[in-house]
Amino acid sequence: MEHHNNKFLGFTLPEVLITIVIIGVVAAMTLSPLITKIRNKGFVERLNKTYSVLQNATNQIVEENGTPPNWPWEIYTGTIAQSGGNKKIYNYYKKHLKVIEDLGACRAWDCPMDRSLYRYLNGDYAGNEGMLFNGDIIVLNDGVVIGVGFGVHSWGVNWGTPDLLFTVDVNGKAGPNQIGRDVFWLYLQKNGDGKILPLTKDSYNNYKNTCGPGLKGYSCAYRIITEGGMNY
Repeated sequence: MEHHNNKFLGFTLPEVLITIVIIGVVAAMTLSPLITKIRNKGFVERLNKTYSVLQNATNQIVEENGTPPNWPWEIYTGTIAQSGGNKKIYNYYKKHLKVIEDLGACRAWDCPMDRSLYRYLNGDYAGNEGMLFNGDIIVLNDGVVIGVGFGVHSWGVNWGTPDLLFTVDVNGKAGPNQIGRDVFWLYLQKNGDGKILPLTKDSYNNYKNTCGPGLKGYSCAYRIITEGGMNY
């Protein structure tokens, strides 16, 4: 009768546990960057789609009302809700966008979006950022939230915001609520031809190189649109 020695055919419990731990660590190291990459790709796709939607809406507005210099622009002091001519421009966009909800106006002391949840790309608190949802806020049928705000003037001074600024949160109130990840800025010039632009500059500031590690993320829409992806 043959007897087989099974001494080396199995693993001890500690060996099995160590193997499981190693596999778990490797899986975590592999999956985390992959999940981030997939999430960021989704943000990029939604930004590009919204950029296209806003441009198409603007094209329709131009067909009906002429180029932006012909629109009923009005000086906005920031002390009252948008009204008059600026409200008409806002309604132009509501007419040509698939809006499912109008959240109302966002001001420094009262905003339908909880700005305390928002951070810059570098992680710093962004709740006091003047360009963050600085106007009326709408929700599109795909869940994208857009703040439609006008350049704030007082005492004859433009306080640094573009003529017509779009704050785009591509996944609504869901996280990470971070400028440059799921929140971006686009704008339109009232003396232009109706081209929507990713934010690079306003009346006072050059934002072109503000997207990258350790930076605030103002121009991340510009980087994504020009580079074709979230390469930062």
